[in-house]
Amino acid sequence: MAARYHHVTMRLEDDLVIGKSIRDARRIARSALERDPDFGLLAFRAADNHLHSLLACGASDAAEYARRVEISTQLALGLESPYAPARVRPVEDQRHLWSAFWYILDQDKRHGLVGDPFSEASNLPDLLDFRGLGSFTRDHVRVHLPRVSEAQVLERRPEFKVEQAPLHAGDASRLADAAAAALALPHLRGNQPESVVARAAAVTVGRTFLRPTDVCRALGLASTSEARLAARPEAPDLERWIEAQLRLRRPIARR
Repeated sequence: MAARYHHVTMRLEDDLVIGKSIRDARRIARSALERDPDFGLLAFRAADNHLHSLLACGASDAAEYARRVEISTQLALGLESPYAPARVRPVEDQRHLWSAFWYILDQDKRHGLVGDPFSEASNLPDLLDFRGLGSFTRDHVRVHLPRVSEAQVLERRPEFKVEQAPLHAGDASRLADAAAAALALPHLRGNQPESVVARAAAVTVGRTFLRPTDVCRALGLASTSEARLAARPEAPDLERWIEAQLRLRRPIARR
């Protein structure tokens, strides 16, 4: 019987580091998440010089997913080296599926990596509702790994346990980064629809704990732009993710 699940590993032919910054981590996340509406992505993580993905699909579909991610990351990151052939391994049973899931999400611990403190080059933020781009992976996990609960994820990844204290002026310096992280955007600049939506949501969140002039300063906006963005329709889910990202970025949350 053909395997229903596959673990895919991708790396460059010269084995160089694939993503070198948090902005790169977000570009990788978009490449990995936007390539799947149909491949059953359960987990992914970039670990300096390689990428892991766990998929609920057959081998040929897993290889096609890898091809699409490789093309997307080549374009998004400007990679000069080609990828080596992706390694596509079948998952043998439910226990293997569970161990592969955690093996992938714990790559930073396994390799001692510290350059991505909020696990943005993975779907951990999506599994814990800190980001919405890959919320579909949460649905996939419920179906294929029903014993993986949010409480279990938080137990293994305690850095995502954040205090729900009200936002305050001390959070202002992190507002722009939190808004970009909530949509896995490298930054908030530009006129792309997602950038505009993220800026508008950041203004709405910022106005709950800052004066408009301080929101302008935090986001680098002119007062007329800030007012125009404040008048746009609200985006409750995105605003919730921005607030969560703000709390995640508080120094106390990092212990």
